[in-house]
Amino acid sequence: MTKFSNLCFWLSVSVLSLVGCSTTESENINTEGFYAVYTLTEDAGGTRGDVIFYVGGETGTVIQLSDGDSVTCNGNTLNENQDFIGRIYYWGSCGALGVGNTYTFVFTRQVDDGDNEVYTSTVTMPSAVSISSPWDSATFTRGQTIPVTWNAGVGGDTVSVSISGSGQSADSTGTARYVSGDGSLADDGSHTLTSEATNPDSITGVISNAAITVTRSRSGLMDPGLDGRVSATRQDSVNNLTLNP
Repeated sequence: MTKFSNLCFWLSVSVLSLVGCSTTESENINTEGFYAVYTLTEDAGGTRGDVIFYVGGETGTVIQLSDGDSVTCNGNTLNENQDFIGRIYYWGSCGALGVGNTYTFVFTRQVDDGDNEVYTSTVTMPSAVSISSPWDSATFTRGQTIPVTWNAGVGGDTVSVSISGSGQSADSTGTARYVSGDGSLADDGSHTLTSEATNPDSITGVISNAAITVTRSRSGLMDPGLDGRVSATRQDSVNNLTLNP
């Protein structure tokens, strides 16, 4: 998968078009054609695993498991669901939360002779993120730079820093979001949101109910027989920010 090292964008929800995803069943796809995306997150004091399977890479057709194929996380079956654009994914508990603990995703393909194909991928959970500045309910001016600081992670972890909020769009109230780094920034404990980040073209006037989020990511080890990526993420946010004109 190609990753852009400095992806930054404002997304205006008021103009977002929703496009349905095409789907095929796994019985139609050889394992060599699979691309699996495994994600581990903190969830209500525990952990959650989410999995999407594609054919043709991460922008390709979504695969729905069939013919006895299944996926688990730390031994727990991940159940099929659909997101808001109709994309099939699999999710469920990965067990208790533990920093540095190893979490295991297992993709099993059922074959006719009963000798199933098993693909095992692992990732460890990074430490929690804690933003130290700015604080909740802080006020800024649109277009000013905003330094963001947090507890630095260990070597190898990366972060993204985002800001989102609501304001007046061309025809109604809209929301906008800017993501700096897309998971590629060094997790060194500081990043400055640029004037571009704090002054989106898509909305005007006061930006209210704004939030800044730092998301920490750690990459894991994919089974060599299965293409894709596996990662664990944790995040922290400061909320109720205001950006005045």
